[in-house]
Amino acid sequence: MFKVEPNAAKTILYITLSGHFDLEEAQAAADRIMAAASQMGPVFDVVTDMRKCQPVDAGCLAKLQQVLEYMARIGLRRVIRVTQIVLSALQVDRVSREAGVDFISVHSLTDAERLLAEPSGKDHPDAGRKWDRARRYRRIVVGPEHTARFRVGGRDFDTIRLTNFSAQGCFAVMENRWSGMLHEGAILVDFSLEHPDLPSTMISAKILRLERNPRMVSDNDIGLGMMFLTTSPQFIEQIDSYVAAKTVED
Repeated sequence: MFKVEPNAAKTILYITLSGHFDLEEAQAAADRIMAAASQMGPVFDVVTDMRKCQPVDAGCLAKLQQVLEYMARIGLRRVIRVTQIVLSALQVDRVSREAGVDFISVHSLTDAERLLAEPSGKDHPDAGRKWDRARRYRRIVVGPEHTARFRVGGRDFDTIRLTNFSAQGCFAVMENRWSGMLHEGAILVDFSLEHPDLPSTMISAKILRLERNPRMVSDNDIGLGMMFLTTSPQFIEQIDSYVAAKTVED
């Protein structure tokens, strides 16, 4: 299902995407969005509510890229997305980067409106260059009492120290002797956080990067930057609430 609501007064095009899209519905949504965008004026922003949008196939993603490239040509400034389903967000983020469109993802429509109302979020001349580098969730640095467990390469690992995390992912350190079992893109299964104040739900995670950073790990360690994959809204809310509370305490 999709809904397109142009607001010429605010120069914002509101789009809602939900459920599963086949190629026919993706084409219908693309046509409707491009028609509305063509009426928005020389410069406009887009707010997309995709909290209930399921991952789509390559054909639908190609339609999305076509829409983004069209809007970028006619005056699109930025896209703010309200997201919850991680895999859907990852798909759209990748296509947006390929289309050269700046974006940021937030928790709610209220957050989206607040960002566009702030000068630094909408009108500041440097805002666009920083837009796609903004973190989707708040992140905190944590001590050795924050650890995780997971399975990779047929082996179980536990009490893996975390150095920072958010509702989106975390950074951990492991002994370098295990680096042969790890690579960028590897999927970690049965991943769970080992802390009494955090959800113990088992999820999967993906290694986005491996690094040796002397500020964070010793010469005998390797650092893992990981993104959480099979999360739920409750999981995200619990972690983000914990991060927010710790931020206030600090």
